[in-house]
Amino acid sequence: MPLLNFRREVARFYLNLHSVSDPKNCGRPSYSVSSQKRVPEDVRKNPQGHYLERTLDGKQRKCAVCKKNVRKQCVKCDVGLHVECVIPWHS
Repeated sequence: MPLLNFRREVARFYLNLHSVSDPKNCGRPSYSVSSQKRVPEDVRKNPQGHYLERTLDGKQRKCAVCKKNVRKQCVKCDVGLHVECVIPWHS
């Protein structure tokens, strides 16, 4: 078998593998528990005790609403939130 044909066969073999060609199986696994399931609804929708503070050491977290990086968090819910995302999260 010529070298070129051998290389083509090897390439076809790896392209036909399920895990390599399926993008859902590539990369690191996503975090399985969303922030809505992590914070009980009665705590989240209770109007008392919710205010924003800077995260410890200014570390970034993901906003529970828009999923962008943020350096503020709700003290009661312990989730990252932007100022604009506080009302949608708690209602």
